[in-house]
Amino acid sequence: MIARPPFRKIIPLLIVLIAMAALWQFELKDIFSLDTIHHYGATLKQYIALNPRDGKLIFVGIYILAICLCFPVAALLDLVAGFLFGTWIGGGLVMCGALTGATLVFLIAQTGFGKPLRAKAGPFYTRIANEMHQGAAGYLLFMRLVPVFPFPLVNIIPALLHVRLWTFIWTTLIGIAPMTFVYANLGETLGTINSLKDLFSPSLALALGLLGVLALGPITVKKLRARKLRCALEGENDGKAGHAHKNPQDNTL
Repeated sequence: MIARPPFRKIIPLLIVLIAMAALWQFELKDIFSLDTIHHYGATLKQYIALNPRDGKLIFVGIYILAICLCFPVAALLDLVAGFLFGTWIGGGLVMCGALTGATLVFLIAQTGFGKPLRAKAGPFYTRIANEMHQGAAGYLLFMRLVPVFPFPLVNIIPALLHVRLWTFIWTTLIGIAPMTFVYANLGETLGTINSLKDLFSPSLALALGLLGVLALGPITVKKLRARKLRCALEGENDGKAGHAHKNPQDNTL
C-alpha cells in the first residue's frame, strides 16, 4: 500500500491549483495581451522611469507568479522586459524570474506528489529515472533549448524523476538564456509586433534545434561507447565458450 504524503506537503500544490482556477475563472488572462501592452505601454515606461527599482521588483514578482501558476504568458513577458528595460537588463530580470519560478514549481512537484507517483509507477518509473540519471544534464538542456516542450512540463517532469536540484537549476539557467535574450531584444520594437506568432521564425527554430541536438551529443557518445564495449565483451565471451566447447573433443581424440 502506498503511503499518502502528509497534508502539509501538498498545501503549496493546492494553493497553486486554486490560484490557477481563479485566474482562468475571472479571465485575468485577458490582461496579459499585446493589445493591453500597446495601450498602456507609454504609461508603463513612464512608471519605470520614475520608479526603476520598484519597477524591476514588481516585474520579477509578476514573472515568478506567472511561472508558478503555469500561466502561458512567458513569451509576452519576455517582450515586455525588453520593451521596458532594454535587452540586457530586461533579459536578466526574465532570467531571475523564470529561474526562481521554475525552481519553486520543481520543489512543489517534488514534495507535493513526487514520492507517491514514483512509488505507484513502479518498474516503469525506475527505467525512465535510470535513463534520466545517466544523462540528466543533456536531456534537460535539450528540453529547454528545443521550443517544442512546454515550459511548465519541463519544470515538473525532472522533479518526478528525482533529478538533483542543482542540475535542474544550472540547466534551466543555460537552456532558457538564448530564447530569453532573443525575445527581450525583439521587445525593444514591441510597437511593431502585432502577434506573438510573428516572433517565431523557421531559422530561429532551426538554430535552437541544433543547440538541442548538441546538448544530446555527450549522451549519444556515451551510449555508443557502452554499446561498443558490450559487443566486445559478448564477442570475447562467445570466443571463450567456443574454445571450451572444443576442448572435450580434443581430449577424446
